[in-house]
Amino acid sequence: MESPKTPLYEQVRQEIFSLIQKRYLPGDLLPTQQELSKELGASLITIKHALRKLAQDQIIESVRGRGTIVKGKNITDRRQGVSSWTDSVTGLGENPETAWTVLKRHLPDDRIRHLLNLKSREYIVTVERLRLVEGKPICLMRNCLPAARVPGLEDKGLSGESLYRCLSESYGIHLKRSNETVRARASSHKEKKQLGSDASIVLEIDRITEDTDGKLAEWAQIIAHADRYTYQIQLINP
Repeated sequence: MESPKTPLYEQVRQEIFSLIQKRYLPGDLLPTQQELSKELGASLITIKHALRKLAQDQIIESVRGRGTIVKGKNITDRRQGVSSWTDSVTGLGENPETAWTVLKRHLPDDRIRHLLNLKSREYIVTVERLRLVEGKPICLMRNCLPAARVPGLEDKGLSGESLYRCLSESYGIHLKRSNETVRARASSHKEKKQLGSDASIVLEIDRITEDTDGKLAEWAQIIAHADRYTYQIQLINP
C-alpha cells in the first residue's frame, strides 16, 4: 500500500528546522517569512504554516518588535518523589553538567535558621552551583544543610554531580519527604548574568526536606530559566 505523501508544510517545517540546527543558536533571529519563502522556494502561506508548527513544538517564538527567534531547549523536570535534580534530568536521557560550584560553611540568616530549626550559633554548609544541559545554563541551585550533619563537606566537596547521592553514600542521610513552593518572577541582574540575557522570567522553586528519621536535612532553592525549564509534579489520590 502506498504511504501517504508528506504535506508540503511539513516538508518545509523540516527544512527550516534543519536550517535552525545548522545556523542558529537560542536567541538568534530567523530570517523574515519573505526571505524564507525566497530561499526555500515555498509560498508565504506554506512558510507561515510551517512556522506555526515550529512554534507549537517550542522551537521558535514570535517576539513583538523583534521577529521570530530561536528558543532554547526546554527541560521538563518530572517529579514523583524526593529525588535529585541530577537524577531527574539524567532520567530524561540528558547529561547534566556543573559550570561552577561554591561550598562554604557559615552562619545562616534568620530565615534559613528558622526553616532548618537551628539554634542561634549553629552553622550550615551552603552548596551553590550553576547547572547546564548540553552546555547551556538551565538553573542556579543553592542547598543549605546543617553543618553538624555533613562534617567536612565544605572541604571535601561533592563526590559527583548528585548532592543527594553524596549525602546518602558519604553521610548516611536518606531523604524522604519535602514541601515545595513554586513561583514565577522577574529575574535579577545577577541571575541574567548567569542564566543568559534572555532569562527575563525565572521559576523559583523552594524546598524544605526531611530525612527518613523525620529530621530536617536541607533547605534548597532552584532558580531556573523559565523558557528552558518546566517543573512537572504528578499528584495521585491515595
